[in-house]
Amino acid sequence: MLAAAAVGLALSASGAGAEEPVHRIGVLRSSGNPESTRIWLDGLREHGWVNGANLQIDYRYYQGRNEQIPALAAELVASRPEVVVALGSPAAAAMHAAAPTIPLVFVNVRDPIALGLVETMARPGGHATGFATMSPEGFMGKTIRLLREVAPSALQIAQLINSSNSGPGAFWLTIPKSSDC
Repeated sequence: MLAAAAVGLALSASGAGAEEPVHRIGVLRSSGNPESTRIWLDGLREHGWVNGANLQIDYRYYQGRNEQIPALAAELVASRPEVVVALGSPAAAAMHAAAPTIPLVFVNVRDPIALGLVETMARPGGHATGFATMSPEGFMGKTIRLLREVAPSALQIAQLINSSNSGPGAFWLTIPKSSDC
């Protein structure tokens, strides 16, 4: 739902006229998920954006074959979208490289700061914004705070990751003793 709102805001900023044009969104993700797509389309609809009416959505799926991502990103750029949505670190990095001036909404990106998508999570700057899973300023920092509440005596955390996903690798974190995580 939040991604739908972010896309809606990007489209609203792209133009306002007497007669509403059809706006174009490009979506790059590994595969289609009917349930998440339905929820996303419902969220867009709640904000006045209806696929096939005032909105045209172009989807590209790389089916877990990361080597296809650059070509699919180039296809989306050629379709001239006003905003692109990229799910996952590999897709977000490729879309940003292929079209650094097209507004980018990323979802499920491990560390957008390390990937060069944003300057900080609080003030992204540039043309990208979205939802991170591991940025110390975002989800990961909140996760550490929750772990401190559940296991206050824990001093270290290890995380296993999918090594084929681009971005920072696995980490081992020593938790500070203060509650200012």
